[in-house]
Amino acid sequence: MQIRIIIQRIFTKFLMLGYICQSSSKSTFTLSQIDLKEDNLLIWDKLLPDNHHLKSDKINFYKENTSVESLTFIVWDKKEQIAAIYLQKSKFPLNQIKISDLRISLLELFTKCDENLSCSLDVLVCGNIFKSNQEGFYIKEGYCRVQIFEALVEFLEQNEKTKNFAGLLVKECDAPFDISKKLIPFSQDISMQMCIDPSWKNMGDYASVLDKKYRSRYKKIIAKFDSLTFTELNIEDIKLHQKRIYELYLEVLQNQTVKLGEIKPTYFLELKKLLGDNLQVFGVFKYEKLIAFSTHIFSGNGQMEIHYIGIDYTENENYNLYFNILYFGLSEAINKHQNKIELGRTAEVAKSSMGAKPVKKLNYLYFKKHIYKLSFKLWIEKLIGSNNAEQEFRNPFSSATKQSV
Repeated sequence: MQIRIIIQRIFTKFLMLGYICQSSSKSTFTLSQIDLKEDNLLIWDKLLPDNHHLKSDKINFYKENTSVESLTFIVWDKKEQIAAIYLQKSKFPLNQIKISDLRISLLELFTKCDENLSCSLDVLVCGNIFKSNQEGFYIKEGYCRVQIFEALVEFLEQNEKTKNFAGLLVKECDAPFDISKKLIPFSQDISMQMCIDPSWKNMGDYASVLDKKYRSRYKKIIAKFDSLTFTELNIEDIKLHQKRIYELYLEVLQNQTVKLGEIKPTYFLELKKLLGDNLQVFGVFKYEKLIAFSTHIFSGNGQMEIHYIGIDYTENENYNLYFNILYFGLSEAINKHQNKIELGRTAEVAKSSMGAKPVKKLNYLYFKKHIYKLSFKLWIEKLIGSNNAEQEFRNPFSSATKQSV
């Protein structure tokens, strides 16, 4: 009885404080958009399981240390909180769209455009733009994912004047959704992962199972690194080198075709404070000059992610920095007894040459109408379309070695 009264009071408080609450005629669910401050923070965290990646401290970290705007929703079934949804808003500049890419005439483009179309499109991402393998939602057991996301889409559609968006990407789902009229499955997205043989105790064991050609290549690459030093950076070190780390990050960012969002200079320092020993930051030094860095995140389930890296491209050819960063990450994963490395979406063929394999990611898309739909489709094509092309992935291991993801 007391629990029911408490829930009623919480629900009433949401309404009294003026949250954007709405239920549609088609949906039995009510959505509340909230800011994760004060009492709302406690309500949000209480809904989530312990140590969940959507806890408020994690979401507020990305809000404060990246360029994206965060939107958080609680879903209600009558008076019970049943789901939490986290969206990141990314802006896609229209000047990245080439008329030739649209495969339509300039006249047709203007006739399809909305009068209020701005110079950029807001794209909503349910998930984490800055981190792999993290669903952007938590739904209590027994509730249908599709019904909840269709309720979210209805909510967004009915509030489109205040939430002007081109489309919704539900990123990296752990399990498939039921069939939906609004959400389109998109499985062409891949990321590169590498399984670590439990018999490998060091990099010598890894090299011993490589094909002769790739073993020779590996030895030549690491030989270039002899005059450089990998140093783990603590909080004070990160603070000391913060400006240079950010410069190296920007060098890598500038080579990306589509930028979903950018991190701020404070990102790595604050992430270290947040994750503690679950984040390693390594600097690559040429004498006393920082010429590259790499970050490793440990998920606690035997999986390590090579997170952001930064490279001085004027030094890359001399020292083969990119591949040495990958090999160093593999070495750390072996030393830390990890069973898998997440390597991300870029340079798929290069990563396959060290033993990584493509793993399909399950995403869902919702498109709005007219030019928004057209532009969002192009945005998706630019974002993940390169993975649709036939890639000639490599297998560096000898025929006697079996590697599977």
